[in-house]
Amino acid sequence: MLIFGCVGAWVYTELMRVPTSRLGGEETYAEMPPDARHYYVDLPLVHGEPERGSYRAFYILSPGFDPSAGPVVFFVTDGQMELVGLHPDFAWFDHYLGGLSYVLIGHRGHTPTLFPEVFDSDGNLDHAAAMRLYGSQQQIEDIEKIRLDMESKRLLPRSGKIGMYGASGAGILVQQYVARYGHNVERLALEVTGAPDLSRESEQLFSPPLGDVCPRASSSLSASRAWDDEPKRAAFAYLLYQVARKSPRPCQELSEVIQEFVDDDGAPSLLFAPPERNISLAQLLLRSPAAAASRVRMFELLGHDLVRARWREGGAHLLYSWSEEVLEDFLLSHGEGKIQTFEFAIGRGNYRGEVLVLAGAEDVVFSRESSRRVRQSYSNSLMLVLDGGHSERAAPSLQRELRGEFFKVGLEGEGFSRALDLAQSAGALVE
Repeated sequence: MLIFGCVGAWVYTELMRVPTSRLGGEETYAEMPPDARHYYVDLPLVHGEPERGSYRAFYILSPGFDPSAGPVVFFVTDGQMELVGLHPDFAWFDHYLGGLSYVLIGHRGHTPTLFPEVFDSDGNLDHAAAMRLYGSQQQIEDIEKIRLDMESKRLLPRSGKIGMYGASGAGILVQQYVARYGHNVERLALEVTGAPDLSRESEQLFSPPLGDVCPRASSSLSASRAWDDEPKRAAFAYLLYQVARKSPRPCQELSEVIQEFVDDDGAPSLLFAPPERNISLAQLLLRSPAAAASRVRMFELLGHDLVRARWREGGAHLLYSWSEEVLEDFLLSHGEGKIQTFEFAIGRGNYRGEVLVLAGAEDVVFSRESSRRVRQSYSNSLMLVLDGGHSERAAPSLQRELRGEFFKVGLEGEGFSRALDLAQSAGALVE
């Protein structure tokens, strides 16, 4: 037990260690030497303020990358999940864009690219500095600088244009980039995503109440003592959110899990929920310096609704119920006037490229209506509603073919039309 305790203490100390330096000059990570697929580039710490200095960024090309053989797609991540490290799991990325030449960008604020500047002299997170240095406005410019670097190295098609793919919050970052640099983008695919600005214009919440997606599960939730218990609600909401987010049948599985709690004695304990569904473990990990960028993006996306608390009026909301606790320090900093909520203003009207929107029929994070508003805001677009939820949807190989043909030939191409017909025969709906 003593050994386990010492190991645990060492892991915790390393997890909470505040960064004191980062790569500089011509340095590279020993685990990732530069080669034909791994590139380094110096980017401004704050774009437009060169006096603030720069940081060493990196990007990685997919296996078999060949810009002469077809489109080049930027596979965008927005900071909520650490997906692009020194050794990314290409099997995971190929699940979505296998067969295409795509680009992964190391994210500012994610391991190993941490900024000491977002912490004060006592090692505490400076929320204002974190919002400025890790925020999406800087990420947009990072993406464009990397596109320019690739163009200079002849790693893009002659046109210099790219395709862009983003799911969930990354789909919103793609929309942000295209609003500013849409002339560089030929096609974009947006998956299980929404738009904070369009939701506010429609006086809707960014994320829907559970009853809008899974009415039966929402009704069952009202009979659960765990939901009525205020101290337990965040833990219960987090468990249910993770169940729904990763399930191919979210509504059915939510109803089953909720019923276990309603049945009382046989219900699993919230305290000992599996690690991926345990809010206590999530809070510990999200308080680490390496997770600051993740929480910045969460506050960008959710802060407006959390501050105004309108979500409390419309029934059970899984995402807001636990996010309020995870972002408690950001909300406190906002209350003290140190930071503001991020106000999205995404201009979509000038983009004339093709847009494919893929939605999950039982997505508890973004409603079908939210995805529909995104589709309607682009003039040359198509939306496909697939069986399943946020992370898991029907026929993944067919979805991969849809994405691939879309980027290769567009909405009117024969290959895409063939894949679309197959998807519709499998139950997908075109809107």
